[in-house]
Amino acid sequence: MKGEDCMDGVLKNRKEDIYILDCIKEQIDELVEFAFRLNNNIENSSQFCPRSKNYIREEFLKGISNSSIFSCWKNNKLVGVINYYMDELRNNADCTLLIDSQQCDYNLAANLLFGKVKDLNDVKIKYTFFFPKENIRCANFLESINAKREVNEYRLIFKK
Repeated sequence: MKGEDCMDGVLKNRKEDIYILDCIKEQIDELVEFAFRLNNNIENSSQFCPRSKNYIREEFLKGISNSSIFSCWKNNKLVGVINYYMDELRNNADCTLLIDSQQCDYNLAANLLFGKVKDLNDVKIKYTFFFPKENIRCANFLESINAKREVNEYRLIFKK
């Protein structure tokens, strides 16, 4: 990708000091606090993310053990997270995307996070994002990558 490189498994954007990391158990408290704060603000929330800290912790620990959760950092500060649940029977991934747009460029962080997920999975995988209509930034991001809107759900299907 233009303006990006990958070193030591870290996807970076050269224009800004913004990068993607695999989440690890040692970060769980910070990840839970971040997700809880953002998900309890309707303009940043995801319907696929639990509302309570205990359930967020449980979901994120599953994501860490499944290597399906990634974080976005800007200047060494957590600014975004994506966690996805893969339903192999339906060939679909339900995605939780939480980005602090006060701390970074939403589209840049979303593209980096989703790019990481997309690069790890088969091109035939469908992606579902489910969030309240007040999360305008997420809707704008998904529309910018040509996701199909179905009521308040967006589906992204890539074709070879």
